[in-house]
Amino acid sequence: MMYNPQNNPAMSHHTLVITHYKTLYKTMPFLLILFVTIAATNRLAEAGICAGCAEFRTDRDSSAAWIRDGDPRQGSPTQKRGTVSSVSWGTNLFATDDRHPIFLDTLVFTGDTNDAGNGVPAGREIRACTLWVTMLSLPSLDPNETIYDLYEVTQAWNENDGNAVSWDNRTNGVAWSTAGVTGVLKLSSALSMKRIAIDTFVWKVSDGTSLILWDTLAIPDGDTLPVPFPLATAKNIYAGTAYGIVLKWASGGESHFYQCGSSENATPTSRPQFQWVHQAVSALPARRRRIIQQMGRRDSPSSIHTERSAK
Repeated sequence: MMYNPQNNPAMSHHTLVITHYKTLYKTMPFLLILFVTIAATNRLAEAGICAGCAEFRTDRDSSAAWIRDGDPRQGSPTQKRGTVSSVSWGTNLFATDDRHPIFLDTLVFTGDTNDAGNGVPAGREIRACTLWVTMLSLPSLDPNETIYDLYEVTQAWNENDGNAVSWDNRTNGVAWSTAGVTGVLKLSSALSMKRIAIDTFVWKVSDGTSLILWDTLAIPDGDTLPVPFPLATAKNIYAGTAYGIVLKWASGGESHFYQCGSSENATPTSRPQFQWVHQAVSALPARRRRIIQQMGRRDSPSSIHTERSAK
């Protein structure tokens, strides 16, 4: 069996899909740059994406300090939804109650690489990022495929401040420009979930153009599943110019919700985890370095990205 980065007992599911993605790798190599979901093993996550790549994953035992998350609810627009043990996704059209899960890796966002080497150092090139979530509850009544769009959050927010983060407010007394989390659409149909039997679901993720099967899971499987980021959004979080991602309901599943563990969950393995792949900026092709030198530019390759001092 191949290595499963989530330590998931349902190893056969992931092994089967890894083979599928290896086929994609041969036919569409550009996907490796876009998503780390293809890199489901340590070998692929590092060497498969780029030479000299390194990987950083948030420590679930410390994720309450590193990861911010919540599920602003339309049905209770001023209720603080950032300090709960789980976050819910989906919509109830009859009750007008959309729920938008929001996530941010604060360690990478703030450029805080500590003495233990946790975080992504300044001056690195982000090559991929995936958020892994552990499903806690799946609806058993609605057979419709539920599809979510991924937005890049464009305003700062706080999960602990007053009644933030809520549907109406991003910090205490400060409203979102767009209720339900302000952001810009970065990937439509980013992922989907569908019930195919009374207790069996399929999880799909986008390859940039369509939804591709990742896993088949059963209730209550507690499976850890990927939410892939567009590369541009991953880079913006690292640069401190984006405030995480939010998943917004797009279609299907109009009367039930999915639920995953939050960073406040009492069980560390149920907490979300960010997986980053990064590379030294100096690892530019030799031809590119020569062009920079010939142009007499003052900026070195290491200044292409915003430098941030490690704390």
